[in-house]
Amino acid sequence: MINRTHSMILVAFALAPLLLTPGTAAATIEVTHAVTFTSSIGNVIPAPHCELKTGNTYLRTSGAKKVVGFKPKITCDEVMDTISLTGQMYAVIDGTTTAHGDAPTSTNAGQVSVENKQIGYNCNGTGNTVWFGRASVNAVWRGIPQAAVVDSPTATLPCGV
Repeated sequence: MINRTHSMILVAFALAPLLLTPGTAAATIEVTHAVTFTSSIGNVIPAPHCELKTGNTYLRTSGAKKVVGFKPKITCDEVMDTISLTGQMYAVIDGTTTAHGDAPTSTNAGQVSVENKQIGYNCNGTGNTVWFGRASVNAVWRGIPQAAVVDSPTATLPCGV
């Protein structure tokens, strides 16, 4: 179990080992992480259970440009005041992890889910590179801020930086 504190909130994750640490380069598969937010202020009613699907790390063709990306989606079992889902692509080169491209945010208010389909990095070369995406969730439930961070599976793709 990994614990993080954020704005007086304890966020408990029941996640696979891929969380915050990219795995080895292998065939990419979609991963679903159970994200359970719990307040650390007294014994306040626990926040709703949420699931964050990172989606696959993949290479798509957009016109003549090659783009590496992923499409995370978080769904909660109760309506959230707001949910913001930010995504960023990361390349692992010679053991060093570096962020690439923009980090767009998709937001929803008064809903149970949000998906971010805007995450991508335009490849500058064709060399094989290990890629993964990092999804950061900031949500408010009954006025209480919540936060979580989850990585998508890694994939070795012909998309150089």
